[in-house]
Amino acid sequence: MPFTRIELLEGLGVAGDAHCGLTVQHRWDKKKDPFRPNLRQVHLIQTEVFGLREPCVYIEKFHKGLLAQMRECRPGNTVIRKAGVMGVVITGGVVRIDDKIIVELPQGKHNALEPV
Repeated sequence: MPFTRIELLEGLGVAGDAHCGLTVQHRWDKKKDPFRPNLRQVHLIQTEVFGLREPCVYIEKFHKGLLAQMRECRPGNTVIRKAGVMGVVITGGVVRIDDKIIVELPQGKHNALEPV
């Protein structure tokens, strides 16, 4: 059954989600540094790739060939990721299925996003 609402917890993430927590929850990163701050609390994702995340080997294990569809390798070892943006929860609250979400770009020069 699909969810009709989620609860955002300030500084933690989505209540009940595997990524919720003060420190990093991603398995690979947790092995490297379990005390690193969690910058992957919420995944903002376009509907075309709903349910996917930062492309990694687990996506390829889920469906062969999917990893190549979710990232582009360019000359000079530049990788373009096509699977949304991770963020942190600044203010908690409930988000419902029909709520409007507005993303505002910061002022000034924009830099390419890097994985967190």
